[in-house]
Amino acid sequence: MFRQLIERFFRDTSFRKRLPSAFASRSIYVSPDSALGYLKPWWDEGAMQLMSVAGRFVTRGSTVWDIGSNVGVFAIAAAHAAGPSSRILAVEPDPFLAHLLQRTLWHGDNHDLQVSVLCQAIANSNGLSRFVIAERGRSTNALEQSRRGTRSGGARLTQYVPTTTLDSIRPHFGSPNFIKVDVEGAESLVLEGAEQILAECRPVLYVEVGSEQRDHVTDVFKRHRYRLYDGDATDGRELQTSAWNTLAVPAESDLTNRGHDQATQRKAEDCR
Repeated sequence: MFRQLIERFFRDTSFRKRLPSAFASRSIYVSPDSALGYLKPWWDEGAMQLMSVAGRFVTRGSTVWDIGSNVGVFAIAAAHAAGPSSRILAVEPDPFLAHLLQRTLWHGDNHDLQVSVLCQAIANSNGLSRFVIAERGRSTNALEQSRRGTRSGGARLTQYVPTTTLDSIRPHFGSPNFIKVDVEGAESLVLEGAEQILAECRPVLYVEVGSEQRDHVTDVFKRHRYRLYDGDATDGRELQTSAWNTLAVPAESDLTNRGHDQATQRKAEDCR
């Protein structure tokens, strides 16, 4: 009950935090309406994995897509890691969260970052879909047809959002070197709409994969000759099935301590 009262009290509120010094202490606007962890002084502990992924696998000058960007922690960290010649796309269908991300980009700390915000959902077709704003934290918002689990606490409201595929946005935003996907159960839909990108551009992907989607996601990656790793592990051991946080690397690329090799980046540049 107490937690629910706090969640309701902080609905639609936001305030400024800073990323760790490794990312130049850049300002970022966050909201407890996304996750109550943003109220903690050590809020960045909960986002450390995403920032670690950006630091390890995003190379200078990369084109990076953040699908399900939320408040934009990964997008901002990736933009810092990739530098001024990069192209970063942050896709977030919730207008409240997309506006927070835009406020972050307007802040003086971030004027040098090359980040575009697309307020839209990614799926396996172009059209309209019902999108559920979670009763508890907006970090568990999801397309109605793909909702999973009970973390959302039910639906606060449902609205229609435009949907598109990753293949469809490629002509507008370039070919990605790295894609991060966190879409609360819609992982299969996202990958189904990325056949050309997986086959031709061969980006590295970091995907949160729910148990309901694990087999399908694994099949898609195997069909496109990707090797799978646990994105939270450091042992570099190849997996046969997707992990909760799956790092998918093209079979022709080498997984190193930093990330994918330059051949992968050249491949993406060649297919533009």
